Amino acid sequence: MTAPAWLANAEDEDRAELAAVGIILDAPELGFPAALADRDAAVSAILRQMGRAALDLERYHAAKAREHMAIDARYERITASTAERLAWLTSIGRQLALDTEMPGKSKTRHVAYGDYGARKVPARVSIENAKELLTWAKTSAPELVSEKVEQRVLQGAAAEYFALTGDLPPGCRYEPEHEDPVLKPDLEILRAS
Repeated sequence: MTAPAWLANAEDEDRAELAAVGIILDAPELGFPAALADRDAAVSAILRQMGRAALDLERYHAAKAREHMAIDARYERITASTAERLAWLTSIGRQLALDTEMPGKSKTRHVAYGDYGARKVPARVSIENAKELLTWAKTSAPELVSEKVEQRVLQGAAAEYFALTGDLPPGCRYEPEHEDPVLKPDLEILRAS
């Protein structure tokens, strides 16, 4: 049996221990002792080194896990503060976009590092709790209920009901018309600079 390549890097102490029981790592072919007592000693030395190698692996894996935790914690701090900075900058940019009157018909301004502006978002009714809305609609506004494979209230039907009656059905949310700021940093320009 030929010695594997990794044995060339074996520690001197490991080499000496194996050599003492008749296993010479530098020999072209590994030879094993003939006498049973010598084989027992060789296997015992191998088991000792296997145990040390297994403990080394455990230590390396534990160190790797600790380093990963430290790296994760470090990047969590870095990314958390960067995310806070981004949120703050976004809120300032949104306010600037909403407060800026755009000349002419354009709703967007193109600047060196991206685009900004505002767009009108129409009022809308959205379903937040479909079960609650369906329960209400079955008794209070059955014309809103559509029965196919399943019973459900259509999104548009809830909005129509609200438009006609002014009553917001349970399970729905009303969002009035508003200006929504648009901020689009040009990441390609930033990556190139």
